[in-house]
Amino acid sequence: MTFVVIVWLVAAGFACATVYTAVTKKTLGSFVAALIEIDAVGEANAIDPERLGTAPSSAVKSALKRGGVFAKTVSVTEEGRYYINPDRLAAAKTFYGKEDNILIKTVVYLVLIAAVAGLFTFLYSAFETAISGFITNVFGAN
Repeated sequence: MTFVVIVWLVAAGFACATVYTAVTKKTLGSFVAALIEIDAVGEANAIDPERLGTAPSSAVKSALKRGGVFAKTVSVTEEGRYYINPDRLAAAKTFYGKEDNILIKTVVYLVLIAAVAGLFTFLYSAFETAISGFITNVFGAN
């Protein structure tokens, strides 16, 4: 595999990760924002999904099962009601707060990833030409 192909494969990996992160943050963030909006903070204020107005998506259920930051922020009672852990409220507002410009940020990140990959491709091409010319001058055409 050439260096250029590797650069573009790495860029594609970063692009996929960027899109996945944006979709996940949007999905989980809208659920957390809905809980915050109706003040479902603490187990005593836990909300039924029906009262929330939307059933938790499969992404929300999966994130709760996996653990991690989301599962520390949102909890489920034995009755299936959802709430924000009070000690994680500030973090929830910061990390999952409503973010209307997530699409714009994602597009900007994707453009930057492509620009960096293009720059690496260009620099590699220029460097390869310079080294090839140097070797030809020093050691001859053969």
